[in-house]
Amino acid sequence: MSASLANRSLRAFPTGPMQLTHLAVVLATAIAYALTAQVSGTVASPIMADFAMPFGFYVGVSIASIAVGVLGSLAAGLADRVGRVNLVAGGLLLDALLTVFGTPLAGSQNAFLVFTVLTGVIQGAGGVALPALVRDFAPQVHRATAMAMWSLGPVVGALVVHALASATETAHPGWRYQYRLCGSIALAVAVAAAFLLRELSPALRNQVVVVSREAGLAELRAAAGHVTDRPSWRSVLRVDVVTSAVAISVYLVFYYTQVGFFVVFLMTTFSYSGASANGLVTWYWGVSAAALVATGAMSDRLGVRKPFMVAGGVVSAAGSAVLAVCTTRPDTSHATFVAVMVLAAVGNGLTFGPWMASHTELVERHNAAAAASGLAVWSAINKIVVVSVLIAFAFVVT
Repeated sequence: MSASLANRSLRAFPTGPMQLTHLAVVLATAIAYALTAQVSGTVASPIMADFAMPFGFYVGVSIASIAVGVLGSLAAGLADRVGRVNLVAGGLLLDALLTVFGTPLAGSQNAFLVFTVLTGVIQGAGGVALPALVRDFAPQVHRATAMAMWSLGPVVGALVVHALASATETAHPGWRYQYRLCGSIALAVAVAAAFLLRELSPALRNQVVVVSREAGLAELRAAAGHVTDRPSWRSVLRVDVVTSAVAISVYLVFYYTQVGFFVVFLMTTFSYSGASANGLVTWYWGVSAAALVATGAMSDRLGVRKPFMVAGGVVSAAGSAVLAVCTTRPDTSHATFVAVMVLAAVGNGLTFGPWMASHTELVERHNAAAAASGLAVWSAINKIVVVSVLIAFAFVVT
């Protein structure tokens, strides 16, 4: 990215069409990141067949990618000092180029591992800088809705990537086609993001804005030089921030397991075709998208976060338990799988948007200037938890 991108900071909060345009670009960017991150899960079986890759090695690739993503997440904590847009747009451009031109050229399982690991570092950084950018433009009274819109990125991205695989895998059975298709879409979005994304000046983003009408006051404080908070890792390495991150990370284990392995599980255990397995999984992502938006709006309207998080946790646990039973029964029907996936998706939608809002508000209470650092703490812990689970997973599943 050019240096000029970092200088396009806004010294006033955007309103009207500019605000809507920015939100649309952020959402498109989040979807593009998700396309490149989740494409491997849709074509896991062809990848393993092409490289004669043992399932354990494939799991190891996922573990390595997520593990190095910790480094990317922690590095993205620098977004509090250097800004968000360069990390977001530049990272997506590199990510897309690797997906289009890098990974599809892999001639061995080791080369596939290298390209996937490189993508993992970039994804780790983007997964911090992008929600930090969303937080900057969202007063707390609209925070759950804004975070739900950002959370739509991974959900809609998964919906799109599985829909694309379901629609094209029969005509284009090779896994490389799916990578080039998803990477090309991401590449187009990266170019648009480089020109359209903006960010607030440090003096503005380092303040807490609860309601929209406080934006003008924040602009006056910034212009007068009355903003004294500075980015600091120490300010967010607190017990409440860390335990919040650990809790949601454990909760997201089902999400990451499904993203990486549910399609290959259906194909291996229930003899689904690649298109049918991806078609089934689209039910989960479609319902999750609707539930995220509805829950975010309700959370902001009622001014509460925890009741939605608790309800979502209960519903998600029920969905996961029922799914665990269904997967042990070879006669489980397609309709039953759909019903269970819908239940789990509703739980996911109830939980994640309000939690993201709650976590950023918690970080702001400690230090508003360390929003990206607080999100980096969550992202790094999340990846450590997922890696730990996947290592155990590799020993349990043959």
